[in-house]
Amino acid sequence: MTYLLLCSTFACALPLSPEERAGKQIYLTGVGLDSIQARIGIGDMLLPGTSLPCVNCHGRDGRGRPEGAVVPPDITWQRLTKPYRQRLGNGRDYPPYTESSLLRAFTRGVDPGDNQLAAAMPRYSLSRTDAINLIAYIRRLEDDHDPGLEDNLLRIGTLLSADGPLAGPGRMVSGLLQQLVEQLNNRGGIHGRKLELVVRDPGPDRSTSIQALQRLVHEDQVFLILAPMAPALSEGLEELAASLAVPVIGSLISPTDHAHQKWVFQALPGLREQMLALASYANSIPGQSAQRALVVHAADPRQQRLADLLAGRLRDLGWQDVQTRSPAEAEQSAAAGQIGTVFFIGSGGELVDFAEAGLQADPPPLLLASSDQVGADVLRLPQRLNDRVVLAYAFLPSDWTAPALSLLRSAVPESTGGERYLALQVNSYVSTMLLFEGLKRIGRDASREALVVSLENLHNFQTGLAPAMSFGPGRRTGALGSHMVRVDLRQQRFRPTGRYVNP
Repeated sequence: MTYLLLCSTFACALPLSPEERAGKQIYLTGVGLDSIQARIGIGDMLLPGTSLPCVNCHGRDGRGRPEGAVVPPDITWQRLTKPYRQRLGNGRDYPPYTESSLLRAFTRGVDPGDNQLAAAMPRYSLSRTDAINLIAYIRRLEDDHDPGLEDNLLRIGTLLSADGPLAGPGRMVSGLLQQLVEQLNNRGGIHGRKLELVVRDPGPDRSTSIQALQRLVHEDQVFLILAPMAPALSEGLEELAASLAVPVIGSLISPTDHAHQKWVFQALPGLREQMLALASYANSIPGQSAQRALVVHAADPRQQRLADLLAGRLRDLGWQDVQTRSPAEAEQSAAAGQIGTVFFIGSGGELVDFAEAGLQADPPPLLLASSDQVGADVLRLPQRLNDRVVLAYAFLPSDWTAPALSLLRSAVPESTGGERYLALQVNSYVSTMLLFEGLKRIGRDASREALVVSLENLHNFQTGLAPAMSFGPGRRTGALGSHMVRVDLRQQRFRPTGRYVNP
């Protein structure tokens, strides 16, 4: 009963059968179970079916997309099988289509009245099985659209806490996203559709977070997930998104280790990318790789895996003496011999404790960490480390443009923290701009798959608040690099080095 109520609300369609799924593949890609070829034009030019899939002219919804002088007809089943003769503007007259007459249209290029179809319509050579599957899908074509996609509306979802320690930033991000969506809608939306944001609380743990994500997809019927902040999903988010076949753009809790899987796009570098950029920076300093290096990590299995990854990268770069250690182990290692470089993976408080107890050598080592992890706590480090601390930043004020900064400030609710959550504000903003651009590029004929392809083809995209973003089939982080910033502990200031380093 619940499913029927949901379907009455959101116009759900039954899942495609195996035959319909195979037909959909033919419709979208020209790839069938058997070889498909197409002849086109007066000269009967022979091409592979992949060169002329149905979707190219008729669109994902089957209603046709005019291109120049060619106006492909609506081939939705309801329109093809209207129970009366149809007359087109060019005078062509024919009775309703049946499955057999539609097959003749595919293969011979004639309508049910034996009139020749337009020369732009290919004639396909395909097996009987592929023909049956294609017709089965065309019968379902007009009902086969992704959840959250309606004629005048596109529904997006996010996970943001309403209670607990993340309630403050959760309210800020929710207000920011709502304002950006409202501003877009006031400008007319995107391709005739306005956006609607659905917010769910991820709850206190992984189980509640997974349940909230599933409810967004299955119950709320969202088209995609934007800027979720669910710490419990920092591991395994890609697998969850893949199982739900839903795009996720700009997770605000980035994974420490992840593969470049299909569905999750990150606008800014996470901890993994920042630490690898720090490795590249340290490697560029003459003589640094010849010294002993420690990768110090907090007692967390995910951070230990990142430490192992970082150590492996350093060894690949030619560093001979690299060890991974917990803070307590690293204190003993530092006491036993000279350390040239320390990469620290952990919180600001943990960094300060480790430095006070374990970094007593003179001269001190070069200490590198992610600004996202250590924050302003780094200013409490002992002054003997002055100018020996380098942090990785995903963005700096030098990346900002006045129009983008003005738009961000206009969208941040005054009651939710102002500058307090600046990093979250920028990440949420650039992720939203990334979404808007992806939707603009796919046009009215939208789908989740089309959005993924659109984002994959985005290169050097400027948001005005962060470095340029680029994606690709094997790249799911838009701005991979980090700004290198030295810490002046005596003046209590951060001094950009002017270097932006890629991993």
